Amino acid sequence: MISKYLNSLNENQRKELEEKLHSKQKKNCYICDEIIELGVHQVDIDHIIPLNFGGKDTENNFAITHSSCNREKQDTNLEVARIICLFKKVEKETIEKNKVLPDLSNILNKFGGSKFVF
Repeated sequence: MISKYLNSLNENQRKELEEKLHSKQKKNCYICDEIIELGVHQVDIDHIIPLNFGGKDTENNFAITHSSCNREKQDTNLEVARIICLFKKVEKETIEKNKVLPDLSNILNKFGGSKFVF
Protein backbone atom coordinates (compact mmCIF):
# COMPACT_ATOMS: atom_id res chain seq x y z
CA MET A 1 0.00 0.00 0.00
CA ILE A 2 1.25 3.48 -0.85
CA SER A 3 2.27 5.77 1.99
CA LYS A 4 0.58 9.16 1.81
CA TYR A 5 2.96 10.35 4.53
CA LEU A 6 6.12 9.42 2.61
CA ASN A 7 4.70 10.78 -0.65
CA SER A 8 4.02 14.12 1.06
CA LEU A 9 7.70 14.61 1.97
CA ASN A 10 10.00 16.73 -0.15
CA GLU A 11 13.55 15.53 -0.86
CA ASN A 12 15.05 17.27 2.20
CA GLN A 13 12.34 16.00 4.55
CA ARG A 14 12.79 12.45 3.27
CA LYS A 15 16.56 12.69 3.77
CA GLU A 16 15.98 13.95 7.34
CA LEU A 17 13.66 11.00 8.01
CA GLU A 18 16.26 8.57 6.60
CA GLU A 19 18.91 10.06 8.89
CA LYS A 20 16.59 9.96 11.91
CA LEU A 21 15.68 6.29 11.32
CA HIS A 22 19.32 5.47 10.58
CA SER A 23 20.35 6.91 13.94
CA LYS A 24 17.43 5.33 15.80
CA GLN A 25 18.36 1.90 14.38
CA LYS A 26 22.04 2.34 15.30
CA LYS A 27 22.91 2.61 11.59
CA ASN A 28 21.65 -0.93 10.88
CA CYS A 29 19.14 -2.32 8.41
CA TYR A 30 15.90 -3.26 10.15
CA ILE A 31 15.78 -6.60 8.33
CA CYS A 32 19.34 -7.96 8.18
CA ASP A 33 20.80 -5.91 11.07
CA GLU A 34 23.90 -5.12 8.97
CA ILE A 35 25.33 -1.62 8.65
CA ILE A 36 23.70 0.85 6.27
CA GLU A 37 26.05 3.46 4.87
CA LEU A 38 23.87 6.37 3.82
CA GLY A 39 25.04 7.75 0.51
CA VAL A 40 26.63 4.39 -0.36
CA HIS A 41 23.81 1.87 0.03
CA GLN A 42 20.44 2.27 -1.60
CA VAL A 43 17.80 2.37 1.13
CA ASP A 44 14.05 2.08 1.48
CA ILE A 45 11.74 3.33 4.16
CA ASP A 46 8.94 0.88 4.87
CA HIS A 47 6.14 0.38 7.36
CA ILE A 48 7.03 -1.95 10.23
CA ILE A 49 3.38 -2.93 10.59
CA PRO A 50 1.87 -2.79 7.10
CA LEU A 51 -1.05 -0.46 6.53
CA ASN A 52 -3.24 -3.36 5.40
CA PHE A 53 -2.62 -4.99 8.83
CA GLY A 54 -3.67 -1.90 10.76
CA GLY A 55 -0.30 -0.15 10.87
CA LYS A 56 -0.28 3.62 11.05
CA ASP A 57 1.10 5.82 8.29
CA THR A 58 3.22 7.74 10.78
CA GLU A 59 6.92 8.24 11.41
CA ASN A 60 7.03 5.87 14.41
CA ASN A 61 5.86 2.99 12.18
CA PHE A 62 8.71 3.35 9.69
CA ALA A 63 12.06 1.58 9.46
CA ILE A 64 15.00 2.00 7.13
CA THR A 65 16.28 -1.01 5.23
CA HIS A 66 18.74 -1.86 2.49
CA SER A 67 16.75 -1.70 -0.75
CA SER A 68 17.91 -5.23 -1.56
CA CYS A 69 16.61 -6.59 1.77
CA ASN A 70 13.28 -4.84 1.31
CA ARG A 71 12.89 -6.15 -2.24
CA GLU A 72 13.77 -9.70 -1.20
CA LYS A 73 11.05 -9.73 1.46
CA GLN A 74 8.46 -8.86 -1.22
CA ASP A 75 5.15 -8.22 0.60
CA THR A 76 6.16 -9.86 3.89
CA ASN A 77 5.75 -7.93 7.12
CA LEU A 78 9.09 -6.36 8.22
CA GLU A 79 9.01 -8.20 11.55
CA VAL A 80 8.58 -11.54 9.79
CA ALA A 81 11.29 -10.66 7.26
CA ARG A 82 13.64 -9.83 10.14
CA ILE A 83 13.04 -13.21 11.82
CA ILE A 84 13.50 -15.09 8.54
CA CYS A 85 16.77 -13.26 7.91
CA LEU A 86 18.04 -14.05 11.42
CA PHE A 87 17.12 -17.70 10.96
CA LYS A 88 19.00 -17.82 7.64
CA LYS A 89 22.10 -16.44 9.39
CA VAL A 90 21.88 -19.11 12.12
CA GLU A 91 21.29 -21.76 9.48
CA LYS A 92 24.37 -20.71 7.48
CA GLU A 93 26.52 -20.45 10.61
CA THR A 94 25.42 -23.87 11.88
CA ILE A 95 26.01 -25.55 8.53
CA GLU A 96 29.47 -24.00 8.19
CA LYS A 97 30.49 -24.78 11.78
CA ASN A 98 28.80 -28.13 12.47
CA LYS A 99 28.03 -29.41 8.95
CA VAL A 100 24.41 -30.02 9.98
CA LEU A 101 21.13 -28.17 9.62
CA PRO A 102 20.13 -26.16 12.70
CA ASP A 103 17.52 -27.38 15.12
CA LEU A 104 15.61 -25.53 17.80
CA SER A 105 18.56 -25.71 20.19
CA ASN A 106 20.74 -23.72 17.77
CA ILE A 107 18.11 -21.03 17.51
CA LEU A 108 17.46 -20.85 21.26
CA ASN A 109 21.16 -20.83 22.14
CA LYS A 110 21.87 -18.08 19.61
CA PHE A 111 19.18 -15.76 20.90
CA GLY A 112 19.12 -16.68 24.58
CA GLY A 113 15.56 -17.95 24.30
CA SER A 114 15.92 -20.83 26.73
CA LYS A 115 17.04 -21.20 30.30
CA PHE A 116 18.35 -24.64 29.38
CA VAL A 117 21.70 -25.25 27.74
CA PHE A 118 21.50 -27.78 24.91
